[in-house]
Amino acid sequence: MQSFAESTQARFWTFPSEQLAALREAVRKRAQEKLAAALAAEGGSGSDASGSQLAVLTVEEEALLRNYYENKLQQLCRENNQRDSTRFTKRAAATAQMYFKRFYLKVSVVEEHPKEIMLACLYLAGKVEEEKIEMDDLLPHAPKLKPEHLIALEQRLLETMRFQLVIRSPYRSLIGFLQDLQAWSLERNRDAEGQGLVQALQLLQERATEHVGRALISEVVFLAPPQQIALAALRLAARAEGERCQATDVATWLQQRFTFLDQGGSQGGASPTDNAQGLLRQIASIEEQIVAVTNPDDDPEQATRRRLQEVETRRVAVCKVVRAYAIQRERLRLEAAQKESHARKQSKIEQSEQHSRELTGVMAALAPSQQQSEDGSFSIKRRRRGEAGSDASNPTAPLTSH
Repeated sequence: MQSFAESTQARFWTFPSEQLAALREAVRKRAQEKLAAALAAEGGSGSDASGSQLAVLTVEEEALLRNYYENKLQQLCRENNQRDSTRFTKRAAATAQMYFKRFYLKVSVVEEHPKEIMLACLYLAGKVEEEKIEMDDLLPHAPKLKPEHLIALEQRLLETMRFQLVIRSPYRSLIGFLQDLQAWSLERNRDAEGQGLVQALQLLQERATEHVGRALISEVVFLAPPQQIALAALRLAARAEGERCQATDVATWLQQRFTFLDQGGSQGGASPTDNAQGLLRQIASIEEQIVAVTNPDDDPEQATRRRLQEVETRRVAVCKVVRAYAIQRERLRLEAAQKESHARKQSKIEQSEQHSRELTGVMAALAPSQQQSEDGSFSIKRRRRGEAGSDASNPTAPLTSH
């Protein structure tokens, strides 16, 4: 199996934090340029219906909207999965969420509606993960979204992500670590099975899965490999449950297992212990980002909800102008392409007619003498045997002397 370091996820979708911040700012600047071009073409005042000056969202405001819709994506998957456990699984949800995040790493939320992109991501993830996620499951969540528009958004997703569709999910890594933790616990204590090991592992899995879901909403999926995210989620779960997970010692397991694994990969003279400590520091950083993730629906004072409504109102106003300009440009591009195509066809027709005229002239020059008939057409005049001017062809013609 291909290692994570060789995957497209590692090579094209994992970044240092500084580069990730630069990519976010670049998206905002491109949106700003598109809005300026749209306003210039429109010749308007650049104000919305309330008279406020139109402006693209800040990086923080875009993050707020993405956070909201990513929470909604997970909620939609949970609700559908409760009705049918074979559909909208964690695997498909994680894939769809990564597609959503990748798309908006290249495109601003003022260019495409996040809800529609969310549904397009689920539609594509169902195909990639071979789950039955159909249009009829998705379209009711966006009544104005038409099937043909969903297909068009799916195509734009593919192009924006450069058809790099394979996702390495932290959920899969988490299952592998839990299995190893179980084997390690049994090695240390043969009676662990009877001391509630299974129950402890089930509890750890449940809590760690929740933390992985939070991690998927954060930026950490662009910063760290899925294995480290799974380890951070597992350690957070073990700390939160405390005494209820006494049958497992996640901290000791983490220290011993990854000290051993790092022995073959030590670099620069670093000892295995140093490598393990470096890994633990990375995990601690991931834990901080996971804990910082919030869900707007959990805000009892609804302050986040009010902020979201304000940002969404601004997004819609800017999106209306930017998309109208994009549609106009696309229409002009198509018209120009049609004119160019028509001109090429006309040129080919003229070239064909010219070639035909030239060929007719050549054939006329090579043909025998012709005689024009009364109707203006030409007929070929051929001499017959015995006609005047062809004495040699008449054997009975008298000889004359000179």
